[in-house]
Amino acid sequence: MAAPTIQDILNWLSSLARGHYPEDCLYEGKPENAATGVLFCWMANAGARQAALDSGVNVLVSHEAPYYVTRNVDPGCPPPEEWQVNQNIKQYYASHGVAIIRSHRTLDAYCIPRLFAEHLGFPAPAVREGYEGYDFTLVYDLPRQSFSALTAQLGKKMQLATVRASACDPAKPVSRVGIGWGGVSLSTNLQYMEKLRRHGVEVVLGGEVDEYALEYYRESGMEWIELGHYASEIIGLAATATDLARRFPQLKVECYRDAARRMAHYAL
Repeated sequence: MAAPTIQDILNWLSSLARGHYPEDCLYEGKPENAATGVLFCWMANAGARQAALDSGVNVLVSHEAPYYVTRNVDPGCPPPEEWQVNQNIKQYYASHGVAIIRSHRTLDAYCIPRLFAEHLGFPAPAVREGYEGYDFTLVYDLPRQSFSALTAQLGKKMQLATVRASACDPAKPVSRVGIGWGGVSLSTNLQYMEKLRRHGVEVVLGGEVDEYALEYYRESGMEWIELGHYASEIIGLAATATDLARRFPQLKVECYRDAARRMAHYAL
């Protein structure tokens, strides 16, 4: 059986999409080249890029952007394409003949929040809203329990040694939760969190929470639990890798688990 091309991988990923997401495309590489293997990763960082070489695969599928970017570049500041880190990354792809595909909103719409909730043992969502198949409003009704019990339960499910969460009364009873997987719970995406509030959400389960956002949660009457940007999304990425392997059984397909994402915590 002939090896699939990089274009075949792109076509398969595109078939998962429920809308048009311009950022989900081939950034480096030639679509007509044969794929020797595919490595899914949350971010195509140095560890993932080295893992691709070690595994002998020539296609990376990254959930996050392949280059470091910023939304706005002020006059007098170097644009991202001139940053040393991005120049080093571009040289990697040119030197090693590795292709990089981003699959961001495609995989969010396909499976990431759904599988995150299933991993946490949640029931079917009580509220599920979105557009173009992108269900960014997901609300779940859980058995009523204390905030501390919920935090401990979720931390255990995610195998976390520590969990950042609201400094509320640990005995506060809660039951209605909303998911802000990955970076959806960051301040840049607060419009989605406001939709959760309007559905009576008591606790936002965030992937990643910044301090601006946590002030919004506090003043909006919602508690929050941070379970990790990478940790909340790698579950869906691994499942997608399995799905691709079923589609192309002759192809080597792996998912990169980034041990470096485990951050150190120092007692001062």
